[in-house]
Amino acid sequence: MRHLTGRTFAPMKETCTASAIHVVLAMAAALLLLPSCQKEDDDGPTSASIVFNSDSGFVYASETVGMEDTLNVGVIITSGDSKMQTVKVLASFDGAAVITVDSFPVDTEIFEFQKTIITRAVPGTEEWTFWMQQYNGDIYRRALTFTVE
Repeated sequence: MRHLTGRTFAPMKETCTASAIHVVLAMAAALLLLPSCQKEDDDGPTSASIVFNSDSGFVYASETVGMEDTLNVGVIITSGDSKMQTVKVLASFDGAAVITVDSFPVDTEIFEFQKTIITRAVPGTEEWTFWMQQYNGDIYRRALTFTVE
């Protein structure tokens, strides 16, 4: 023991090993870097989509069909960044004015439904539009045109 102006100091034992110091430094570095590892949202805004079900038994493209034909259309609508407010099914026959066939208030991110369409008993064209409006006012639509023979 050494004496310095009346004080006594005992020699200190080294309690930290080099590996323990490295572990502490590595943990500190990890904590400092943790916020920078968060995923950034560089994808930008997500747009809504209307997709037709292409499984067997569903019509998913414009085509020529028979009179009084039964067509099953499956629709999957996703809202994108803004929630859906309304989904409509619109129809126009031979280019005439569009009429609303169905209208649904919707407050979900994904809306799936099936529409059974029975074509007219006269030849001509039928355009079926699947329409969605978001709360922010944006409108999305996707149409199928059937030539009825």
